[in-house]
Amino acid sequence: MAGSTYDKRHFEDFTVGERMEYGATEVTADAIIAFAREYDPEPYHTDPDAAKGTLLGELCASGTQVCAWYRRMNFDAFPNMNSEASPGWDKIRWLKPVVPGDILSVRSTVTEMRPLASKPHLGLVSFDQEVVNQHGVVKSTLSATVFYRRREDVATAPPA
Repeated sequence: MAGSTYDKRHFEDFTVGERMEYGATEVTADAIIAFAREYDPEPYHTDPDAAKGTLLGELCASGTQVCAWYRRMNFDAFPNMNSEASPGWDKIRWLKPVVPGDILSVRSTVTEMRPLASKPHLGLVSFDQEVVNQHGVVKSTLSATVFYRRREDVATAPPA
């Protein structure tokens, strides 16, 4: 996805309150079942008939798979970012089942930014993420934090 709107951004290119929307992942029964057989073999993830008799009532994706789809959409939207790493995700919630036919996308809001005194070439950006379907139904939420490189002129400037 070269040329993405979100390409090649540095720490200084974000603003608190900024919202971004991206991604389009179509959920299929085959994808749910294949992932679940390998990583989360609960009957409501692997067997459409057995899923009918569960609390969820239908075949649905594993929460772990939803997180993997989120991460893939995030990477594809930001293919050439000036990021270093992520210290982690927090507050992961699976609010509604992700089912075959859902088309997932991400709504991302910048919630916090701070330069790092201990590593002046980096800044920390926090995001609230929503994974939504094509009808705008929020299926999952999480908070993510990422280290981004600062622009060279800012990172090397002497203290004021």
